[in-house]
Amino acid sequence: KGLKPTEAPYTVSATLRNVVSKTVVPNRSLSSRQLDMTIDKDVLTLSGQARLDGVAGQGTFTAYLGPTYSNKPATVRVKAKVGSGDLATLGVKLPEGLIDGTTDVAFDATFEKNKAPRYRVKSNLVGATISLPQVTWSKPSSGPASFEVAGQFDGKNILEKFYFTADGLTAVGSGRFDGGKFQVLSLEDVKLGSTFSGGVDIASTGKITIKGGRADLSKITKRIGNAAAGAQGGTTLSVQLGRLDVTDKIFLSDFVMDFGKNGSATFSALVNNGGRITGILGRNQGRTTIQIKANNAGKTLVSAGFLKHAFGGTLVLDLETNGRSGEIDGTLAVKDIRIQNAPILVELLNAVSVVGLLDQLTGSGLAVNEINAAFRSTPKQIIVESASMFGPSLGMTVDGYYAKTDQSLDFQGVLSPLYVLNGIGSIFSKKGEGLIGFNFNIGGNADNPRVSLNPLSIFTPAMFREIFRRPPPKLE
Repeated sequence: KGLKPTEAPYTVSATLRNVVSKTVVPNRSLSSRQLDMTIDKDVLTLSGQARLDGVAGQGTFTAYLGPTYSNKPATVRVKAKVGSGDLATLGVKLPEGLIDGTTDVAFDATFEKNKAPRYRVKSNLVGATISLPQVTWSKPSSGPASFEVAGQFDGKNILEKFYFTADGLTAVGSGRFDGGKFQVLSLEDVKLGSTFSGGVDIASTGKITIKGGRADLSKITKRIGNAAAGAQGGTTLSVQLGRLDVTDKIFLSDFVMDFGKNGSATFSALVNNGGRITGILGRNQGRTTIQIKANNAGKTLVSAGFLKHAFGGTLVLDLETNGRSGEIDGTLAVKDIRIQNAPILVELLNAVSVVGLLDQLTGSGLAVNEINAAFRSTPKQIIVESASMFGPSLGMTVDGYYAKTDQSLDFQGVLSPLYVLNGIGSIFSKKGEGLIGFNFNIGGNADNPRVSLNPLSIFTPAMFREIFRRPPPKLE
């Protein structure tokens, strides 16, 4: 007698059956066949098995009663075993094959008065496999990871935080919803070892967009090849890089590549912020093929550092892996280009005292109708099986070797002046060689080439030139 209600100790226990709520989690149905309820002083607790839109879990709901706890939010703690099918049930539709298996998940939510409910999900993802064939990365079911998402339910659903890290892959970002339905997981900060750093969007439609950032081609060549194969499934891939490093001296900027579902891809880029190229990536009998085109061959070759000054022309470069590790076979075709101040050509023309051609080369430029080459790139060297160049004033053939380790040159060839008149001899020799020609050799290295020319070789008939030089390389 005389006790206030707040001073009287009390405990209430009850069992609730067939419980359904569509307000605890907005736009979701939370149900349970049976919940245990207790009220101990000012704390209300509900615990037991429950389902959120059919996804089962074991959880506890805690609410604080009375004026003393008026500012203390209610909480939900749930532990569940979740798979990709459960995520789809909850409206989080991911690309097919991205996640397989099930994993333990901890779900926490807080419900503050007059505020949207907030949630947090954590898991080590043990038991679930994650596969990204487009970038040749996967996590086995036994492999641990750190995974966390957080946001709020406000009728639209908001994913404010996404964090994932495992086996060299780290991704941080957020998600976008439309009318409560998941649309895009936008990862602003993704790191894949030392291979890639940038952003990635993963859409519910199955499209993956790699955007911004920087990548190293030498480290992702295999990944790109597999991306074409991986895109044959339900997932499409688009790559938009600020910079793609090809070598220590060549990079591609404004790089855009779109993979189709047939395993091919198209791309475009600027070479060293200069000439624009377009291309096609494909597969041929298990080998990766690349075709690169440029509508301004001169600007592209100058941008890449292969020529000092050149203008106009078209370029087609075809590349194909040959089955040996690190090796690529290629052909090059350039048409209607004008070349200025090419150091090796200047030395050759000086050696044969062709003043008119020197004036063209150092003045308005030397007109070249065609340049053709067949070569192989290996980890240690570039082997030029054959290369030819000809225009109205000049014809030339070259073959030999370029060592990547020390940039040394070992080339031989024939220089044929006044090719438009002299070219009749090409019926007896190679394309690019005339009836009259000078044998030459190029040694030294890329920074300091040494050119030697045999002036007496002009007296050797075209059909007998091969007798006086070594056999050209053969790409077998």
